[in-house]
Amino acid sequence: MPQTTEDILAAIESDNIAIISDMLKNLITTHKLNEGGEQKQLYERYKQSVEGVPVLTKDYENWEKVHKFLPNDFYGDIVDLKTGYMGNAIIIEVDKDAEGRDAQMDFLIAFGKEENTTDQNSELVKTAAISGKSYRLLFVREGEAKIMNLEPWETVVYYDASMLMPEAAMRYFTIEEQEGDGMQRRHRVEWYDDKMITYYRESTGGDYVKDTSQPREGDFAGTGEQPHFFDGVPVVEFLNNKEGLAEPRKAINLIDAYDDIMSSAASEVEQLRMSYMWLRGMGMVVDPELEDQMKQTGILPIPEGGDAGFIGKDLGGAAGFVETIMGEIRRNIYSFSKSIDLSNDMGGDMRVIGWQVALLRLEMSSQVTERKFTKSYRDQYRMLTTFWAGNDRTDIDPLTLGYVFTRKF
Repeated sequence: MPQTTEDILAAIESDNIAIISDMLKNLITTHKLNEGGEQKQLYERYKQSVEGVPVLTKDYENWEKVHKFLPNDFYGDIVDLKTGYMGNAIIIEVDKDAEGRDAQMDFLIAFGKEENTTDQNSELVKTAAISGKSYRLLFVREGEAKIMNLEPWETVVYYDASMLMPEAAMRYFTIEEQEGDGMQRRHRVEWYDDKMITYYRESTGGDYVKDTSQPREGDFAGTGEQPHFFDGVPVVEFLNNKEGLAEPRKAINLIDAYDDIMSSAASEVEQLRMSYMWLRGMGMVVDPELEDQMKQTGILPIPEGGDAGFIGKDLGGAAGFVETIMGEIRRNIYSFSKSIDLSNDMGGDMRVIGWQVALLRLEMSSQVTERKFTKSYRDQYRMLTTFWAGNDRTDIDPLTLGYVFTRKF
């Protein structure tokens, strides 16, 4: 039975390390087997890694034949197009009627440059398009507020029953550490609530204990916990859409089908399967000596009375069918992903209108993401402005901030 947020918080707050350890094990395993595991797999697909693209590990019974593995990077193309289209500079503006606007704008611009927010915001869009959601961590270093993006397959936010307010967040990752004569990979966990960060590490026995090597300095050094100094859970979730679906998620089966057909067709050509040789009256044994002779000369010796020829495959109808089905699959891939195929020719008198119509799908998807991101930016800057005001940096009303998403075209 799945654990509710109340169950999780009760276990963490029990101060019983055995209960906490069991809870962390359960949470990490569940995330890896479900959402986190799928997100990591989608990221590997985006990278076109061997473990991420099914056609690259497709198994065949007879390995004596040529089997081409040709992945077509539709996934990466759709993600990169979405990122390039809407993942540009996101302008944070203070309302023009706000008191002290110029000084506040200067502060926000300086913060943006210091934190390289243009690049970080673009990466948020890309990661959300790849895996359906992305995360950002707010933290304090040397008294200053900082931001960094987190990998979604290593991050979980736990909400209240209304699914509106975050109650806690978990970030887990692995590190290598010396164990005996070798190195072992062990988990590290950072647990965030609305006040504190608590650090846990995986012991050699697989249990989780408080990591007293953290934090390394300050008043809380060596205690395994410290305040994060923000008013709320400092891990902000950025959704690609309400369902948290990756941009090309609905077209994955179509992408795999296209890869399979393309790979099989290329294999036919490369191993000359379009035709088969026939021999008559040869009466010979194909031994290594004959094979070497044929490789050197390119000639097949034919005895008196023998004959050889080829039987060609009649693919007249099949070729047209394959071309038609591949074209339909390609169109559906971009259609179901709310994207556009830039290889299409939008020429002629309808060039401008054709591109405008084609861009509608991409624009609709971007507007959905923009609305979700705007909510998350409000949460982020509510916590940042509260921190800045409390530390005499600047006094900005977060309700006066506007977020302008720029488009590439």
